[in-house]
Amino acid sequence: MKIHDLGANIKQLRKDHSLTQQQLASRCGISRATLGRLENGNGTSVSICVLDMILASFDLEIEFKRRYNMGITPLDEIER
Repeated sequence: MKIHDLGANIKQLRKDHSLTQQQLASRCGISRATLGRLENGNGTSVSICVLDMILASFDLEIEFKRRYNMGITPLDEIER
């Protein structure tokens, strides 16, 4: 997932769980305005901690994955 897709994905998760912005924000201990900014793509200053709390409320977690350049497998991942 790209960083600019985060807000839209969080918004969809919230709607899939029939939650209002206020309900989700209250669960996470953040303001509704902060959640609204994140969902609208203006949440670039949201901390990893806040993002983790939001995802945890949906039983999800942050996961890192390797970025591939133009579909070329990095040399250290090619079987020998």
